Amino acid sequence: MLTSLHTWRKIMYPLIAILILAVFGLSLVETYVTNFGPDPSSAIGVPAVSGVLPRDDQRGAYVQLKPGADPRFPSSLVQLFDSDTPGLFTADEAVQLDGHAIDAVIVSQSTIDQDAAQYRVYAVGQETQETTAQRLNSGRMIRIQPKSGLWAPGSYVVDVPSGGMFDTSRTYYTFTIK
Repeated sequence: MLTSLHTWRKIMYPLIAILILAVFGLSLVETYVTNFGPDPSSAIGVPAVSGVLPRDDQRGAYVQLKPGADPRFPSSLVQLFDSDTPGLFTADEAVQLDGHAIDAVIVSQSTIDQDAAQYRVYAVGQETQETTAQRLNSGRMIRIQPKSGLWAPGSYVVDVPSGGMFDTSRTYYTFTIK
């Protein structure tokens, strides 16, 4: 029995040491990527699949561009990244678009609340623009655009309900108009 315990220690102690070093190494990689890695501004807004509206199985918020208005995006949709905290992405980190290129903001969820006022798009620190909302795709999408049809420059937040009937949490998306 003493021999098997000695053999077990010879195998397990180095294995545990390797696992500890691996966890420590991964934490160093995470710290590097978070603080010194590539600029995240290139990742805050990715082209969606081609088309005017997101596919039925795609959830989230999208900026709908006028066709061919921004050559950086081959599609007329730009998907925005979500956050449960407003202001998580700064204006410099959010996708930056030309106001003349934007047609509307599309929110795609499994169901859109009947109260369209629950879905807000507003410029941070500016006077609130009146918007119009149109439910699409059998109540799974909502299209929001300013009544004037013009998007003023600024940092915008898309503020939508994220939960079900009894959940009051919200999801936030950010984009910037230059």
